[in-house]
Formats: sequence, structure tokens, C-alpha cells
Amino acid sequence: MNKPTAFVFLFIFMGTLVQGQKEYWEDPTMIGENKEPGHATLIPFDNLDQALLGDRLASAHFLSLNGTWKFNWVSKPDERPLEFFNLDYNVNNWVNIDVPSSWQLEGYGQPIYTNVKHPFPDPQPPVAPRDNNPVGSYRRTFTLPDNWNDGQIILHFDGVKSAFFIWINGKKVGYSQGSMTPAEFNITSYLLPGENIIAAQVFRWSDAAFIEDQDFWRLSGIYRDVYLMHVPDVHIRHYKAIAELTDNYQNGLLSLTTDLSNYSSSPKRILLKASLFDPAQQEIGVIQSIEQELSPNTGKKLDFFLEVNDISQWSAEIPNLYTLVLNLIDSNIESIEYISTKVGFRSVELKNGQMLVNGKPIIIKGVN
Repeated sequence: MNKPTAFVFLFIFMGTLVQGQKEYWEDPTMIGENKEPGHATLIPFDNLDQALLGDRLASAHFLSLNGTWKFNWVSKPDERPLEFFNLDYNVNNWVNIDVPSSWQLEGYGQPIYTNVKHPFPDPQPPVAPRDNNPVGSYRRTFTLPDNWNDGQIILHFDGVKSAFFIWINGKKVGYSQGSMTPAEFNITSYLLPGENIIAAQVFRWSDAAFIEDQDFWRLSGIYRDVYLMHVPDVHIRHYKAIAELTDNYQNGLLSLTTDLSNYSSSPKRILLKASLFDPAQQEIGVIQSIEQELSPNTGKKLDFFLEVNDISQWSAEIPNLYTLVLNLIDSNIESIEYISTKVGFRSVELKNGQMLVNGKPIIIKGVN
């Protein structure tokens, strides 16, 4: 084969490769990159009083990124800025936009309401429309609190439609799609001392848009809260608490599963204490693990059960709630973190075709 012919074959081969490469938002096998596994909603607190109060805004480990961001909107992906995440990129001429918000309600693009048909003409699944797929680019700066030098920094998006990339200080962190579910990224290694830059690029349509055929408004953007969460290197990453009724609905059984993570490069010895408080914030039950060793950069799952007598049932009419507080303790018997959540004891069952809540029949009325 002579050189000109070989060059033509090489050109055709490379062109085929380029055509075969799918963009993330067009690839059904790509729903996230570098995302943290999902977990129960939680924010660390420094002491028991804060945990019982449960106000995340008052936690020293919570930093909201809601507010004013710089914003650029284009009608299709080919027009989007490609290097806006770089530190030297000037966004001073961009407009301001509130986060959270849907950009259609801020004057960019059109809200769309449909039921069973797709919100764009001539659908070609799984490829989102390339000439009608608005892209919003966001940027802002933030400074970490002084006491966040140790531990891990988690970036949390409560909801973004429909797909988005994220960069910190000019470096790509990851990708997510899933409009109604949170997305988290561990950004510890991307951060700089002092001021930091966060950039996000949001696509209105993705391959997921083809399976969103319900009757609802199609809106776009960072439409739910954004915040940073600071967690210790040994952390209660996830928990699952199931509160049921026993003994003819008079007593309670709390089943608790916790996932502990050690982000550090050395083994750690810890204890986990779980305390249940009644609505008057009186402690009525305690579970404590034996000392556990967590290997470096690994996790461990712990299971517990707690029986409680004379429980106050939860129901829609009388929603009695208890407070569960999880306390991680190090080998020096010092608290590492507190996590809290509300739990309600109830029983839901079907007997002879009738749904019962706490042993009493209910009727469910629904509307479309």
C-alpha cells in the first residue's frame, strides 16, 4: 500500500472513531462520573445540643453556595463556552443569576409543558437534539471557613436539570445526570488556600429526557440548593433507621444500619453510640458498639436493634416523632461527630385486602 492510500485509510478510520464517540449527555451508559455513592440526608454537628436541634444552617460544617452566580446561556451545545472554567477566563460581562432557580423563569429559554409526547420535535433516542439543547454555564467563587483545614469537603447539589459537568479551580471534577436526585463530589484534593472557583455547565436535554414522559413542566438549571459539607476523616457516611411497632402496636423496635468510612491513610479505632430521644428530648434508649477498627481508606457496616416500651405511635393525624442521634467516638473517648434524624414508629400492613396503619384501616383517596 502506497503512502497516499494509507493516509486516506487512516483519515477515514480516525473519522469513524470521532463519529463513534458519544458525548456524555448522549450516552445511556453514562449517568455519572466521580460521584459519591448516595446516602441518607445528613449534616455533622459538633455536640449533642446542636444535633438535637437539627438545624443544618447552624452547623459549623455546612456552607451554602446559594446566591448570585455568573451565568451564560446559549441555545445549543456547539455555542457553549469551552474554557470558562479556567482560572484566567473573564466572566465579568456575564449576567447574574440566582441559584437555586430555573433559568426559564429568569428569562432564558421557554418553559415547556407536555404529557405523553416528547418536549422536542423529531426525537432520535438516545441522542438529545443538537440544534435545540440550551446550555447554561455557571461560575462563582467561595472561601472555606478557617476550621475546615482537616477532613473531607463534599460538594452537594440537591437537584440539577438535566445533566451537568462540574469543575473546581479549573480542574474537571465529574459529571452527573438524574434531575430529581442529589449529586455529591469529594472536592478535597481540588481546593486551594483562600479563594476558590466553582464552575458548572448544565444541559437542558440528555438521553435521560427520553424516559421523562410524564405530565409536568420541563424547566432547567440548578434549581435546588447547593452547599459544601465538611466531614471528619472518620465519618458516618450513611445510616438507615427503620422504626416499627411490636406487641400489638404498643412497643417499638428500631432497626439501625450504619456505614462508617475512614478516608485517612492510617487505621482508626472508634466506637459508635446511638441514642433515642423522645419528643421532650429525654433519652429513652441507647445502643453502643464495641470498639471497631477501620482500615485505611475503607468502610465498615454496623447493625443494631433497640427495643422501646410504651411507644407513642406516628400517624398522619398525630405525627409523634423521636430524635435519633448517632455519635462517633475515637479511641480517646472524644466525640468525632454527631448526626441526627427524626424517626416515627408506625406499622403499615395489608390484611384481607385492607391497608392498616398502626392496626387501623385507612382509605386512600387520590386524584390525577
